[in-house]
Amino acid sequence: MKKIVVTTFLICFLMGGTHTFAGGKGLMDPMMKGTWFINFGFGPGTNWQGSFGRGFLPAGQIAFEVGMWEIGPGVITLGGEIGGTFFSYKGLDRYGINIPFTYNYVELVFAARGAYHYGWNVQGLDTYGGVAAGPRFTIFTYSTPAGKPILDKPSTFGYGGGAFVGASYFFNEFIGINAELGFNITYAQIGMVFKIK
Repeated sequence: MKKIVVTTFLICFLMGGTHTFAGGKGLMDPMMKGTWFINFGFGPGTNWQGSFGRGFLPAGQIAFEVGMWEIGPGVITLGGEIGGTFFSYKGLDRYGINIPFTYNYVELVFAARGAYHYGWNVQGLDTYGGVAAGPRFTIFTYSTPAGKPILDKPSTFGYGGGAFVGASYFFNEFIGINAELGFNITYAQIGMVFKIK
């Protein structure tokens, strides 16, 4: 995880140093009508399934957004996101079995998302807040040391949703860093953002 974050920042700073802003409204307000953003990030994952909240769940997310409508000083975007969360736990005496067990949990999310973006008249800055909703696929494995599964329903399918706020800072016209907070695929994440047009 630490290597990913350090590499992300290094790439951003190197690319930020090779290009400069050329001026113009598109850089003062990076998200405009017709603009495409693609971002990815990593951080502690949430659990849309909602039945298991113990420990740290690493997660990753890739999202894209398109500027659709100018509303007031900002832009409403629509897009989608794909992400996943993984968790593994070893313990004793769960569900009254009184023997060691291993619990693995993987959740995949495919969601639509919409947000409102506003740049605050700061060059390269984009801030936003929005919501996401879509299907999720949850895979459980719960076994004894002998490896025998003891869950009746090891996989589930359902729908979930969340809300988030975030900010991006562009070092040049095309690339920047991105951070999000909220209850979505992650509670918090940091990564990179790319402006396509």
